[in-house]
Amino acid sequence: MKQTTSLLALGGLLLSLSAAGAATTLYAHYPLGEPGTLGASNEPLDAVGSRHVTESINPGAVTVGAGGATAGSTAFLDTSDPTNSGYYHLSNFSDLPDDNFAIGVYARAASLDAANHGTVVGTGNGGFDLALKPNGWAGSVFNVAWVGEPNGVTGSFTADTWTHLALVRADGVSTFYIDGVAQAGTFAGAPTNGLPHVSVAPGGAGSGYFDGGIDEFRVVTFDSGEPTANVLGTLMNVPEPSSLSLLALAGAALLRRRR
Repeated sequence: MKQTTSLLALGGLLLSLSAAGAATTLYAHYPLGEPGTLGASNEPLDAVGSRHVTESINPGAVTVGAGGATAGSTAFLDTSDPTNSGYYHLSNFSDLPDDNFAIGVYARAASLDAANHGTVVGTGNGGFDLALKPNGWAGSVFNVAWVGEPNGVTGSFTADTWTHLALVRADGVSTFYIDGVAQAGTFAGAPTNGLPHVSVAPGGAGSGYFDGGIDEFRVVTFDSGEPTANVLGTLMNVPEPSSLSLLALAGAALLRRRR
């Protein structure tokens, strides 16, 4: 039943893409695995510009996995080693607006065990944060407020299954999306962006290190009033489709949630 509901929701999202056209702008894109997308210590490199995430914590524990979350991805960043590891940068999201922007990423983990909990990606202390928490996949403004269900959305996690996570702030309201579906609860406060984080929470303390797979981290900006479908389509790397292929694309997106 859940898969049928998700298929219909994503099908509707894709149908609206054909009507509205995509006008979002990629602010940063981290493919996370393909040749040329990682530095010497597997640090995430920006494919759009130079917003590379170059500071590392125990990078020797991070590997590159074969395959990826989407049909166009051939590799992913694997942080499943229990050694605390991750990447961050001190300033290169400092010009990211605090409204009409969004972040998205594909993630998976072997289990919902506490050892795997932590930030998947984020934009800094007080910024957007996508994470695995005790109840499941979670969105928040880090150290400020949850966006949606506290400590993660109950029932959202399936072991070893790629899942797309997104936080979208549009005209003053932040919403958490899982596989393109809006989750209950929003947040009106403005985030403070500045420091990109991958697989580690700002400060790196406690259970802030995510153990799992990470793929296709994207950050976008957009104009006021931009249809959410366009924003999510860019974050999920959905090409602008023809009307004949929309439902097929919706089904393919669900198949991304594979083991």
